[in-house]
Amino acid sequence: KSKVLDRTKTLEAYYPHPYLSYVVSESYSSVKRGQTHKANNFGLFSPDFPEQKDVKNFNILIVGGSVACQFAQMFQNGPKYLELHLNNNFECPKPGGRFVTFNGAMGGWKYPQQSILIMMAGSSFDLIISLDGFNAFTPGISAPGTRFESPGSKFHLLNPSAGGGYSFLLINFMVG
Repeated sequence: KSKVLDRTKTLEAYYPHPYLSYVVSESYSSVKRGQTHKANNFGLFSPDFPEQKDVKNFNILIVGGSVACQFAQMFQNGPKYLELHLNNNFECPKPGGRFVTFNGAMGGWKYPQQSILIMMAGSSFDLIISLDGFNAFTPGISAPGTRFESPGSKFHLLNPSAGGGYSFLLINFMVG
């Protein structure tokens, strides 16, 4: 029963995306240890992405999986360590501006999701950092025959037709 309840929370948080496989639902917000999760205009834990390059600030997009998501800061009011370090130790290349970091990462993401996000939003940033680990390739390693571009497990969880049926959603509805 506890697994079903945990997965119900996952269903509240994530929703399928046509290009990125899955992102965070706009309606989902969570408070953990005094910190708030909030989805941006791309469905990621970050301030809204700019629509065009900022002429004043040097904007940095950090992409990747769960490690990158935590590094870029997934809590709305949490410290952005890279941003703080850059602003405290370096002069912004844009006169009078500052360094600003954005979280373009999501737990469980793997290639090519990062590349797709870069193609969708990358032109609005001055620098893009891809922080990826070995586990970004695990579906190809742990499941023989899995194609490189196949979506992650959360995509199948949220798309009953891709996962083979609606029974899981019905169970969560009944429990909820």
